[in-house]
Amino acid sequence: MEQDEPTEEFIKDESEQYNNLFMISFLTGVYFSQEKDRIDDEIADGIIKSNLSSMMEKEDKIEFYNRMLEILAYRDDSDSLGSIALLPPTEAINWLKSKNLQKTKAYFDAIEEAVKDKIDVIVKLSFYDNVQHLNEFITESLETGESLGAAIKRLGKKEILDKIGISKTNKYYLENVIRTNQVSALNAGQRIESLESKNAEFYEYISVLDTRTSPVCNSLAGTIKRIDDPLWETHLPPNHYQCRSRFVTITKLLAETIGIKADKRTKFDPPGKGFSQDPSKTWSMPTVDMRKRLADHLNVNVKEIPTGAKFQP
Repeated sequence: MEQDEPTEEFIKDESEQYNNLFMISFLTGVYFSQEKDRIDDEIADGIIKSNLSSMMEKEDKIEFYNRMLEILAYRDDSDSLGSIALLPPTEAINWLKSKNLQKTKAYFDAIEEAVKDKIDVIVKLSFYDNVQHLNEFITESLETGESLGAAIKRLGKKEILDKIGISKTNKYYLENVIRTNQVSALNAGQRIESLESKNAEFYEYISVLDTRTSPVCNSLAGTIKRIDDPLWETHLPPNHYQCRSRFVTITKLLAETIGIKADKRTKFDPPGKGFSQDPSKTWSMPTVDMRKRLADHLNVNVKEIPTGAKFQP
């Protein structure tokens, strides 16, 4: 079957959507890092000034910190760190600027320049994969004796659209491709900003622990290491598709105040295939898997698919 081509309108609309998603996610990570530094030092300063440090055991200090972190990070809904996800792109960036996220136009331009090749690959994949899934659906329907008219009518059902990857809530892109790349962008922003910070001392790996937790995230849960520890060159989240884990910074002042030290553990489960890398170095580049799949769709050598460029802040 001859391969269809995406329309210019499709490419333009999808490209703008992904560009906004990556830019906002990356900048949110930058803001998270700045905000966490401020919160940590504010809590540490409060403990020191109140003389609580000399009266509390380490476990009590950590419990106090966690309680204060929740209060300071979510003072009200409009100021919540999570509220940015609900804002349109322009408003989201303005919201970040209003929180004193001081970045130049050149910084914004660098983000767009770095992700343009990745966006191009993802947009084309989202089109060609959907076409492939649709063709497979129709072929399967005809092979089972279902008329084309009945198959088309059945396509109107949301669960069918989800299954073949057509709707915005489908499992192929929202959960696997878009979610993973969004998390990579957010963590890249946090990683780059924290490495430039004079305050950030440690990372703590935060895992969602339930029946869906992966072996690698389970082994990393609660791990605290210095931000320059080699572990983070291979084990920063996301560590697999649909990874729900995250990491947070801890400042030097807070660590000294409540007695936080680096974890001595050295053995952890390996990340999923293709995920053993520092997101700050690769977040703006299409993965090898993406490039191979697009090359297969276009019937060209993978060398013809752009590799992208690393982000240079």
